[in-house]
Amino acid sequence: MYNSGRWPNGERGGDVNLVERTCIYVMFTLLKLPCTHACFATLKMNTSVYILCSPYYSKDKWRKTYDDTINLVGDKDDSVLPKHIKNMKVGVPVEKKPIGHPRKRKAGRR
Repeated sequence: MYNSGRWPNGERGGDVNLVERTCIYVMFTLLKLPCTHACFATLKMNTSVYILCSPYYSKDKWRKTYDDTINLVGDKDDSVLPKHIKNMKVGVPVEKKPIGHPRKRKAGRR
């Protein structure tokens, strides 16, 4: 357990457990990324901040995660469309105006 001391305004700093990778502010536990308290503790203990990051944030994991899901789009000329879709005309959507006077916006309200 490491206490990051006191802030300049006198508040007590955060308690960090670098072995269990937890902090009293829970962000370290939830995001699996070192919070400012954990970064401060690693600097004081002369260790690397990167060892505290979850392996899910590594380049290899990101590549494996998005390897199959990202599909490259070919040239526009290479795509083959059926004639009935190619000849289809798409118009502008019809917008209906509301009946009556427009509503007034009151100051300070959204």
